[in-house]
Formats: sequence, C-alpha cells, structure tokens
Amino acid sequence: MANDLLHDLCENVKGTNETSNMQNFGNPQYRRQSHSFGTKSHSKNFEDELNENVTLLREKVYLMRQEQQKMAILHSFLRYKKHQLDEYAHKLDDKKLELANWEFTLNAVHKKLKDKEYWLEAKWEILKNREQQIEEREKQLKKSENVFYRDYNNHYREQEILLKKLQEQRDIKKELNYAEKPKDKVCGNSEFGEPNPEGEQDNIATKPELNNFSEKLQNLKLHDIKMPLGYNENRSHFIHRYEHSSPESSQQGHYKSDDSST
Repeated sequence: MANDLLHDLCENVKGTNETSNMQNFGNPQYRRQSHSFGTKSHSKNFEDELNENVTLLREKVYLMRQEQQKMAILHSFLRYKKHQLDEYAHKLDDKKLELANWEFTLNAVHKKLKDKEYWLEAKWEILKNREQQIEEREKQLKKSENVFYRDYNNHYREQEILLKKLQEQRDIKKELNYAEKPKDKVCGNSEFGEPNPEGEQDNIATKPELNNFSEKLQNLKLHDIKMPLGYNENRSHFIHRYEHSSPESSQQGHYKSDDSST
C-alpha cells in the first residue's frame, strides 16, 4: 500500500515538472538559463522535490502504520470486551436460572407454610374445643364435688343423730332395767362365780332393735354416692371415717362396755 502511494506521488511530480517546463519553454530568459544551467538546475530541483516527497511519504506511511496499530489494538480490545460481554451474558443466564430455581423453591416453601398454617389453625380450634370441654368438665366436677360433700355431711349428720338416738334408747333401757330388777336377787355365774344381773336377758332382748338400727345405717352407705374423678384419696378417707363411725363398730363398743359393766 505504501509503495502504491509512493508511485502515485512520483507520477504526480513528473507531471507537474513537465507542465512547468512546457510553460516556461517559450520565455526567452528561460531559454537562456535553460541553455546554460538547464540540466543542473533541473536535476537538483527534481531530487529535492523527490526527497521531500519521499519524506512526506515516509511520514504518511509511519502515520498509517501507527493508525493500523491503533486499529489492531482497538480491534483486540473490542474482541476482549466482546468476550467479557459474552461471559457476563452467560453469568446473567446462570443467575436467571438460579433465581428461577430459588423462586420455585420459595413458592414450594410458601405453599408448605400455608399448609402448616392451616393445620395449626385446625389444631388450635381442636385445642380450644378441648379446653372448653375441660372447663365444662371441671364445672361438672366442682358441682359433683359440692353435691358429694353436701350428701356426705347430710349422711354423717344422720348417722350421728341415729347413733345419739340409739345411745339414748340404750341408756333409757338400762335405767329401766336397773329400776325394775330387785336389789337382793343376784344370780351367780356357774363358770366364774361372778354375779350376773337378771336384767341381762332384757339387754339381750334389745339386740334385734339394735340390729334394725344398724341395718338402717348400712342402707345409707357412702359408696352408693357417685364421687367425682380425682378424689379417690378423699373417698377412701371418708369411707375410712364412715366405717369407724358405723353403727356396727359403735354397737361392738357398746357391747363391750356393757360386758365390762356387767
């Protein structure tokens, strides 16, 4: 390319020199100068112009080479940037895929959380219903407990009243027996030789009446009352007290006291 430019410049210089010589050839002064110094001046001018044109061409070639280097550098830079852009595009595609995967997983987790929330709400409703049932059950237990204590107190009072009546009747009968028997009539015990009052037959005769009272008290047993749940210990305690305060034990105690008195 540089050689072609140099060839074109040389042809242009030759054409300009020929035209200038043809124009000045008709001038007489030019004829005389050209006759004496024609060959020398013509050669010097041509060499100077040629050297100038060569230097200009070299400068232009140097500038062209610099431009080519710049263009090559720019081309390589552009290729590098294009490669970077391609890598960025691939990375963006990967990021898009990753974001799509994350979005899918988040939607799945969101769905699971919604299902869990619905399940918890249903469980909460069940627990509320159970709590209400437990509260109602506690109210029923309190009512039954109050009824139990009330019935127990009533039965216990009835037992005490019956025992008092029984004791009063026994005391009255003892007084009547001691008042009716003669003081000097005393029977001896054949086995032990101890005095045996004749009124013992009357006391023995009163035992069926005591049995009737004991049957009445046994009909008022405490375990016939339905006790609330959770009060088994209190129930056993109350039954224990009831058994100790039952008429049978009291009758046995009275019989022993009667035997000791006799």
